[in-house]
Amino acid sequence: MKRLTGISAATGARMLAQGEIKLKGVYAPEGCLEPTPFFAELGKRDIQIEKIVS
Repeated sequence: MKRLTGISAATGARMLAQGEIKLKGVYAPEGCLEPTPFFAELGKRDIQIEKIVS
């Protein structure tokens, strides 16, 4: 879990620093990150997200 937490936080920080996150202020991650590019970045680091629908 610590790997996932660190890489996710670093990815979000990089996206913010490079201007990929346009919102200003305090938001939950799901309120300011576009999921597709964020998950693509995680995938580059061998983190896979699965959605299970029952």
